Amino acid sequence: MKTSRILFISYFSAIGLFLIGFTIMGFEYNDKSSDDFKRNHYVEISEDLASFKHIYVDKDCDVDIKSSEQAYFSYAHKKGEKTIKPVFRVRNDTLYVENTDKHITIYFARLQSIRGNHCKIKLKSTAQDQLSIHLKRANLRIWDNVNIAKLKVDLEESSNVSGWNFKTKQLVLDIDNSEFNVNSNVKLELAKGTIRNNSSIRISPAKSIQLELDESSQLQIH
Repeated sequence: MKTSRILFISYFSAIGLFLIGFTIMGFEYNDKSSDDFKRNHYVEISEDLASFKHIYVDKDCDVDIKSSEQAYFSYAHKKGEKTIKPVFRVRNDTLYVENTDKHITIYFARLQSIRGNHCKIKLKSTAQDQLSIHLKRANLRIWDNVNIAKLKVDLEESSNVSGWNFKTKQLVLDIDNSEFNVNSNVKLELAKGTIRNNSSIRISPAKSIQLELDESSQLQIH
């Protein structure tokens, strides 16, 4: 009886190991197939940019923003496809991103502020002392490997900022009819500002909280 049970368990254990191995091979195959597809059907376009300290992202644009040793942009272009070339203008230390139907990555050497109007932005892989963000009907996602000592955020007209697993010490907020939902990897030293007009914010615990909320707005600390 014991021998039969051992054989039974061994049989299904072998099946389980086979299925796990098959699944892992499937993931590896899918990743390789995806990479091969991109190489065969897309080409990476990149161009240098004049130096800038500020970024303005215009209506309907979708951009990633990352730090680098030099300023440039890149995007994937489908081979043989006609497309509208992204418009980049640098004027008075500001990079203007306009008129593009592509998902674009912008690399900067130095950055002081980001402004967005009715657009989508992802902030990735950067470390700096201070950054100002001003959004109007726009969405911003803060990804991993972001370390900003002092983050100033102005939101209006149903804008949204969300972020997890990044580091910041000070938040200065002006939130108007918008949402701000972030989780810092370190305890905040200070969170201050004004929250109004049906706004909602969610922040990490802070040593000092100096936030003014009207009756229509909500604050959560997690």
